[in-house]
Amino acid sequence: MTQNHVRTSAALLAGAAVALTTWAFMNPSTVKAQTAPSYDAARVAKGLEIAPVTLDFNGKDKNQVGYGSYLVNAIAGCNDCHTNPNYKPGNDPFLGKTKVVNAATHLGGGIVFGPFTSRNITPSAVGPTTGSLANFKLTVRTGVDLRKLHVPISPLLQVMPWPVHQDMTDSDIEAIFAYLTAIPCVEGGPEEKPNRCKPADPTVAVAEPKTTTTAAFQINLDGTKSKAANGGSLKYTWSGAKGSPTPTILFGDTANPIVQFNTRGPVDYKIDLTVTDASGTTSTDTVTVTYVGR
Repeated sequence: MTQNHVRTSAALLAGAAVALTTWAFMNPSTVKAQTAPSYDAARVAKGLEIAPVTLDFNGKDKNQVGYGSYLVNAIAGCNDCHTNPNYKPGNDPFLGKTKVVNAATHLGGGIVFGPFTSRNITPSAVGPTTGSLANFKLTVRTGVDLRKLHVPISPLLQVMPWPVHQDMTDSDIEAIFAYLTAIPCVEGGPEEKPNRCKPADPTVAVAEPKTTTTAAFQINLDGTKSKAANGGSLKYTWSGAKGSPTPTILFGDTANPIVQFNTRGPVDYKIDLTVTDASGTTSTDTVTVTYVGR
């Protein structure tokens, strides 16, 4: 090979390297996919075998969940503190019986350790334990109690062995989190809301009567069938719908306003009811009143 050929080959390789680096910078998701962690097949298989509950793999990496199960159920001993009772009645290995983890309360918390009670770390209807992977990593790495249930004693978790778990790799922690998002929800636990496993009915506005015809210059409307997702209180706002003649609305911030009509009929008035729950979520419903008076 001539000296010129060597120089040309070197230039081509350098150019390819620059192009590859630029491509990687512009396509980080692709690079991430190529460098995603791989999991030991034997540990994944074992994790799937020993999971005491039916797992939900929807939208999840089955290998990651299986490896997470291996860490949770064969290594970390999470069941010891977070499942109450730990084993199915009649299947306690400490009593010489065949081991069967109590699937009904798997990782639902409730074991008392002096002033502390183990937390429910199953996912709820609104999302995974700790709310996000970032929060979960923060808890495992630092022991911070995100719910601040015993601040007078310490802002840090006092029973969870986070000083040991904090040295796990990111991929290990992520696998555990994946497993905790795949297990069934369990009711109960410190500071958990009732019916945490049941999706809340959405906030919904219901304005009545839906359609009506009247010759009276005023009528009452009814929004009392409206409901808040959290079962709490609602704020009511009645207003003329866009593009509709504008009526006079008395007590428009209550469930039962009085609506007065200002034009000669027949004319259709469309009136909106917007309800707002404690979280700020809104819903709107509309009634149509055909006024034929005057």
